[in-house]
Amino acid sequence: SPYNIESNHDEAEVALFHDGVKTNPNPNQKFKTKQRTLVFSQRKVKPKLRHLMNNLRDLLPHSKGCEKHDTNRHDSLDFINDLCMSLNCSNALFFQQIGTQPFLYMSKSPIGPTIKFRLHNISTMQELRMTGNCLKGSRPLLHFDKQFDSSPKWKLLKEMYTQLFSTPHKHPKSKPFVDHVFGFYVSEDKIWFRNYQILMRQQKQGQQYELVEIGPRFVMEPLRIISGSFSGEIMYNSDHFVSKELKQKIKSEEYKKKRVHQMQNQARKVALLTKKKDDLAAVFNDANDLEMSDVDEGDLTD
Repeated sequence: SPYNIESNHDEAEVALFHDGVKTNPNPNQKFKTKQRTLVFSQRKVKPKLRHLMNNLRDLLPHSKGCEKHDTNRHDSLDFINDLCMSLNCSNALFFQQIGTQPFLYMSKSPIGPTIKFRLHNISTMQELRMTGNCLKGSRPLLHFDKQFDSSPKWKLLKEMYTQLFSTPHKHPKSKPFVDHVFGFYVSEDKIWFRNYQILMRQQKQGQQYELVEIGPRFVMEPLRIISGSFSGEIMYNSDHFVSKELKQKIKSEEYKKKRVHQMQNQARKVALLTKKKDDLAAVFNDANDLEMSDVDEGDLTD
């Protein structure tokens, strides 16, 4: 269990559950959760990605931050497991930027799995300026599209989102309120994230609930699922994703084919021109021979 009991008694520390709900036999005892999510990024990321990371830190009371780290695209990310161990975190959200493309890593440390996403259409709270609002530190509800129950891949993603985005019960930094909901929707093999405020309005028919968007917005495209924490066997690899190296390779091959075609056309044109020159030279050579022959015959007659 992720819960421990802080007690001054000599008795064993016990956590009781009744019908799936944790109960506290002694009101003087306090529950302390160890379920924390490490949220950080590499250095030299764009401001929009940094603002998105700060928005998620504000929305997740059980999150922890750390300083940025210098990482290259070919460097190993195993150091994140050491960071999680030192900061007592069991989850990790790592933002990385390669060129102009932002990526997100979600991992359960130190066992795994790890999921790599490519981010699209990022809009932060500062950009949207929505009318919705929620209490900082309140626990969110999680709403999932029905397609998350259609295949093992989507079921795994649903469980990962539940583990990383749901605030544990009675977390020290959480408030005892539920006033917003995280929505995860599947469309075109991508996951769309939305954050809504749960607004209650009193009307004649009774209480009615409405959803008002707060922000941020972003789209996650799952690229790869690894069995371990930032290492291990590849369980899933996207067929739609084309890496930058492969794009450059395809572009260079197309350029080589184009150059070969241009050189062949140029050689063909040169061959045609030389052939025409040779034909004209032969005509003029025949004419010169005739003139010389006429001159010789005249000299002989004289």
